[in-house]
Amino acid sequence: MPYFLLHTNSIMSLCLTIITGSVWLFLLKSSVRTPIRNWLTLFYFAQTAWQFSEIFHYSIHPDYVGSLAYKLLLTGWDLPALALLETAYVQVNYLFIADTYPKERRVMLRAMTILSVLFCVFIAWNEFHNDSNISLLNFAGFLYGTICNSWALIICIRKIFALHRQQHPDSDGIRWLTFVNVIFVVMCVLVVTFGFYSTIGYWTYCSLLWSGNLAQIVVYLNFAAVPINLKAKQIGFAQVTVASILLTVMLVFCPPVDITNLAPRLLQQPSLLKITLLIIGTATINILLLPHLIKKTLTDPVLRLLAGVQHVNAGDLSIQVVQTTQDEVGILTQHFNQMTQSLHNAHAELTRYAQTLEEQVADRTAELRADKARIEEQSMQLQTVMRELHHRVKNNLAIVSGLLSLQLNRLEDQQAMKAFQEGQRRIEAIALIHQRLYQSQELTAIDMGQFVEELTLSTMLAYGYQPGSIKLHINSDVEVLDIDMAVPLSLIINELLTNCFKYAIPNVPDPSLSISLVKQDGLLLEVADNGPGIDIDLWNKPSTSFGKRLIKGLSEQTGGILTVENRMPQCSSRKSTRLHDEPLLVAEQLGTLFRLAIPDLKLMQ
Repeated sequence: MPYFLLHTNSIMSLCLTIITGSVWLFLLKSSVRTPIRNWLTLFYFAQTAWQFSEIFHYSIHPDYVGSLAYKLLLTGWDLPALALLETAYVQVNYLFIADTYPKERRVMLRAMTILSVLFCVFIAWNEFHNDSNISLLNFAGFLYGTICNSWALIICIRKIFALHRQQHPDSDGIRWLTFVNVIFVVMCVLVVTFGFYSTIGYWTYCSLLWSGNLAQIVVYLNFAAVPINLKAKQIGFAQVTVASILLTVMLVFCPPVDITNLAPRLLQQPSLLKITLLIIGTATINILLLPHLIKKTLTDPVLRLLAGVQHVNAGDLSIQVVQTTQDEVGILTQHFNQMTQSLHNAHAELTRYAQTLEEQVADRTAELRADKARIEEQSMQLQTVMRELHHRVKNNLAIVSGLLSLQLNRLEDQQAMKAFQEGQRRIEAIALIHQRLYQSQELTAIDMGQFVEELTLSTMLAYGYQPGSIKLHINSDVEVLDIDMAVPLSLIINELLTNCFKYAIPNVPDPSLSISLVKQDGLLLEVADNGPGIDIDLWNKPSTSFGKRLIKGLSEQTGGILTVENRMPQCSSRKSTRLHDEPLLVAEQLGTLFRLAIPDLKLMQ
């Protein structure tokens, strides 16, 4: 009497052993060290061990059921592997996609451990003290499976809602795993309800167990519970497909029968043996030949293409990938080569253009430098010419002044002498401007603060006053002024100073003079004295006085507004910033203030 008889369930367990064993070996080789990888490794180890024990469990001759070897197989191998499988599976459901409930997962690990120990103790009692009651064994096993898989289903349903609230991108994986758990829960409930040895029980167990396990592997492969390469994924899908076809053929030609019914089992032995050999042969081909085929036709072309992409990322646009297939990967390789060739040609063209551009830039830079040198040379020459021009103008004005001085010595008329002297001082004021211009770096602008000081001292000495005989206050914040504005301003200041020294200063015992040229909404010129004042009505009337006409005419030329008023001197509390540092103490006498306001617009023009 043979010890083993093949059974449909044992052939199914053989297929699942091969597939789950392959997954377990892959997980062992994986370099990833994460909690879900560790629990998946333990799960598929227990799955492989359990399915392998199920081969012997369902292949034992009915007459040996209840023997010591049978009891040891169940209590020492088969059902402990099932308990370890269910414990690890619950942990995998907690960790899949996201560890949403970490504290609960640790608590349930302890609870599942206690439940699994109690389950194994009960099976041991049933085998050794209850005379191997098969009905009770099957009921307890599927009840335990119902509890574990129902809890796994609850975990997945809760995680669906939690991940949906978090808008997690991989929540579809949880939905598919929920579908797998529904398969296992339906299988266990139907078997518990109708009995394992009923027609519904057998068909439910055979069809749903293998479909649920294969679907579970597909979910893990598709949603990468553990990172997996393309080759392993293709082999996994191929094994699942082949196993599905073979198991379907087996269920069609060798439907499951009662494990204790010897006659139908004996009739199925030739067909089951052929299917077993077919499964072993197919598995051998898958293990030995399929990886090589996938490597040559898919993995190697993809890796070569990946290496080409890495070369391009590193800047090597001359790379060309060898095309070995005419499928989608081959077409992709062909287009990749065309792309890299286009990029290489474009890069070469850009390089040539850049070199040409650099040469053009270098040539243009050299031209600009030559132009700059030429302009600087011309500028220096122009500066020299301008200085020489100002110098000659100053010298010519000095000659004119000298001629006037010689002519002045020959005059006897006092009015004519005064007129000559005033004209001479006007010429000297203009000559002073040109002197300042050729002595400075600026050839078209003049430092008005220093110029006003020099003009005032020159005029003061011309009228016989020493610097300490008049309380003088000069204030200017105008650093430079264009010559077109400086010349008329200098003549206006000269005329106003002349007026002060002729009519105001001689008539007061303690004379004071204030000159201010500041930036205030343009330019503001103020000349104030503490003399007896001026007849405003007479000033406003037309006059033949050349000085007054010159002041008014030059004021209009500058675009300014000239006002004259008699007032108490505003400069009595100011402090000199040029010639004197002490406060001006002015006697309480009437004074005259000449104010010329030139707006910004006129200065810009």
